[in-house]
Amino acid sequence: MVDYDVEVTEESWFSRLGNAIAGVAIGFILFLAAFPLLFWNEGRAVKTARSLTEASGLVVSLGDAKVSPGNNNKLVHLKGKATPKGALVDPVFQIKVDGLLLSRTVEMFQWKQTKSERKEKKLGGGTRTITVYKYSRGWDYGRNDSSKFNTEEGHVNPPLQYKAWSARAAQVNVGGFKLSNDLASQLSSSKPLMINEAVKKQIPPSLLAKAKFVGNTLHTGDPAAPRVGDLKISWKWLPASQVSVVAKQVGTQLTKYTTSNGRTVGLVRLGEHSAQAMIQKAQEDNKTITWILRGLGVFLMILGLFLVLNPLAVLADVLPFLGNIVGAGVFLVAFLTGIGFSSATIALGWVAYRPLVGIPLFVLAIASFVLLFGRLRNSGGRHELDEAYG
Repeated sequence: MVDYDVEVTEESWFSRLGNAIAGVAIGFILFLAAFPLLFWNEGRAVKTARSLTEASGLVVSLGDAKVSPGNNNKLVHLKGKATPKGALVDPVFQIKVDGLLLSRTVEMFQWKQTKSERKEKKLGGGTRTITVYKYSRGWDYGRNDSSKFNTEEGHVNPPLQYKAWSARAAQVNVGGFKLSNDLASQLSSSKPLMINEAVKKQIPPSLLAKAKFVGNTLHTGDPAAPRVGDLKISWKWLPASQVSVVAKQVGTQLTKYTTSNGRTVGLVRLGEHSAQAMIQKAQEDNKTITWILRGLGVFLMILGLFLVLNPLAVLADVLPFLGNIVGAGVFLVAFLTGIGFSSATIALGWVAYRPLVGIPLFVLAIASFVLLFGRLRNSGGRHELDEAYG
């Protein structure tokens, strides 16, 4: 069943202008925050890359996962089977496994609200917003708080009887070594737990009597005709598995190794991998994180500048077509200026750590500013010609 709720709201030009002016302060904060984020990210990227390069030249590959006192305090690479010390037990359903990870996932058949908006500008600078709330029933993780729906009546979701849960082994051993907690936490992959008859026998009879199983999923209601409040519960786990580790040997413990620039290196991957392959993967991950943070910094800078300039577009919205033109110009100025400042900040970060790479970035930053001011100057020149020749 799907139903709808439509809401129409209007906002005056003065209210919009007041909100836009209030947004200027937020814009300045975002704009200023982008500078240290971008600069810090470049330093983080370079230092991490250098520490991994240093590690590749220091790592000692062991023939097996046996402890050798001669490698104490060295960066070592080893392969072996990661095994847990002790079992993991779901505290509610009493499912017990000898695994590295165990998690319970809970889905509830419930009401969901989706929202769509259409905004229309009016002559005089005001706006009319038409909001459509769509309500439908379906499976979703956790519980949607129906008290926050636009219309709760007829769309009430009951409390969640069972919640998601997870646990990891208190101690993970690889051969004669013990992984430190921060290294063991890198083992995050898991697979569905097969619910066979042996597992079902572990579930308390009072819970099992109300359950219906479809494959590896426990249903609290009729799987073919679910009702609001019915649950689907499944489990995932990570059994003892072959792993590869690059870490510092401290007695019988493996922990993170601190390189000369203060960065730490500690890598754990499922499967058998050479030390160089693991370090190369870490270098690639570092590049990915760097680009994500760069993108975030550039976005914050452009958004901040747009919020600072946005009152100009709202002022022009007295005539909607004029507001659209000014709004497009505001976005273009914010975009080009944001790209310019971002490139300059990134370049400064690289100049501080890798000068030869920073110079081309400075050229890009300067080109962005030249493009921006060139467009503005050409626009002004065309305006003068229009005035002169009508």
